[in-house]
Amino acid sequence: MLNSNVEKLSFESFEKYGKIHNDFLTNVKQNFEPTDEISSYDEAIDYVNTFQQQFLKSTSLSESEKQMLSAAIIETKRFVDFDYSYNKMFPNQENRQKSASIDEMTLFELVEKSKEDGLIDEFEYNSLMALGEKVKLSYEGVISDFELKSFTLQLKDEWLAMGYTVDSENGRIMAYTLAISLASLEWWEENPDGLKSSRSLKSALALPAWAAADIGGAIVSGAIAASGQYTLTGEVNWEVVGWSALGGGVSTSTGAAGKVGKWISSMF
Repeated sequence: MLNSNVEKLSFESFEKYGKIHNDFLTNVKQNFEPTDEISSYDEAIDYVNTFQQQFLKSTSLSESEKQMLSAAIIETKRFVDFDYSYNKMFPNQENRQKSASIDEMTLFELVEKSKEDGLIDEFEYNSLMALGEKVKLSYEGVISDFELKSFTLQLKDEWLAMGYTVDSENGRIMAYTLAISLASLEWWEENPDGLKSSRSLKSALALPAWAAADIGGAIVSGAIAASGQYTLTGEVNWEVVGWSALGGGVSTSTGAAGKVGKWISSMF
């Protein structure tokens, strides 16, 4: 039973990550300019990363926040390749052995690892596994944007009902993920013209694949940061986890955005 006298974790305190995520998406939509002076896949990835780093410098974040987010965007820069990010999260399981390396784990393996390390509780574990399934179905064009958003809002209500406090050992990975997810869903609803429309989707229901990319990127990057720190030091800096989750969301959403996604897919 959580102590009702201890200060509760405020969901609003996590919402800044969602706002910053959407600022990056808006900047990509308004200001990204493709170039023909690229001759390789790696050069294209670095070109997008440089664009993101330049925008980051212009934000009002503190220097330490900029450093953490910059590192997270660099770490996940290949997530702008939509196919790469999908295969990272949900690789073909045929003849695949479970990875022992945190950096090579799938989305579901990372959630399992976070649970084993005690970084998420039973509620977060079940919620992140279920959200991961929704992300996969959305990538595959099976569920609607309404279903994805409704499920995410339901998870937020359930997170609030858990009553996590500032002293709680758990609750934060879920909060970062939800804040970025809900902001992303709102941005894509308001900016349908930002879609990478050249991608072949299995059904007209598949609009949320773009928001799902952001959600999946946030889960993967946040879990890697948390488990990676815990494995090395036995401790977790939750602020680093938050900026890492945001970096993953920013990178995957950039790849979904029309200007970037269509440019990369048309070149390689």
